[in-house]
Amino acid sequence: MLLAHLYDYYYDNLTFIITGSTIGVMKSITDPGPNSPLYGRAITKMEIKRWQSSISIGFLKAGASEIGLNLDEKTALEAEENLDGLPGWLTLFGYNYLLSKNPGLALEDTVGEAKKIIAQELKSIAKLGIGSPKLLKVLEVLSKMPARFGDISDSTGFNNKSLSKYLSTLNKLGYVEKDGNRYFISDPILLQFIKSRLGR
Repeated sequence: MLLAHLYDYYYDNLTFIITGSTIGVMKSITDPGPNSPLYGRAITKMEIKRWQSSISIGFLKAGASEIGLNLDEKTALEAEENLDGLPGWLTLFGYNYLLSKNPGLALEDTVGEAKKIIAQELKSIAKLGIGSPKLLKVLEVLSKMPARFGDISDSTGFNNKSLSKYLSTLNKLGYVEKDGNRYFISDPILLQFIKSRLGR
């Protein structure tokens, strides 16, 4: 309600920048329902995709330099490979590095925290009623290897219409991408999390 009030009365003088994942608070802000005070307000969405390796490494090294820490090429590369150029995880790594001053520990803490965040997001998906168990079933199939649409359908038993909807949802959440005719889990931390659920 406060955001709606400020929007209405100070529109020309204020800009709100709200960041976060697609689930939870961000959904209520970027996709408000008819009963929301924010319903009908203009909004600009900017989705940040994964960065190329060189950009990720440059980002990490520049961030470390800004806080007076050194991050050598090997360590930066290791962090980039484990976090796969996802800006949110890279930023979390930088924050953990600032706190610990130990890049190895920072990476370990980042992966641990990221898994907890993902677990919470999957719970939030279930609360929103957008097919959490069925989405998980698709993710479990893709955790084994990238797969074609038909292969996913065969493994899950979902019909084409339902599977298209689930894959579209996973794509919007930033969990799954398509390379050629194969779908794959695009977040390495999510991939680790799903594999750990399956005991692999």
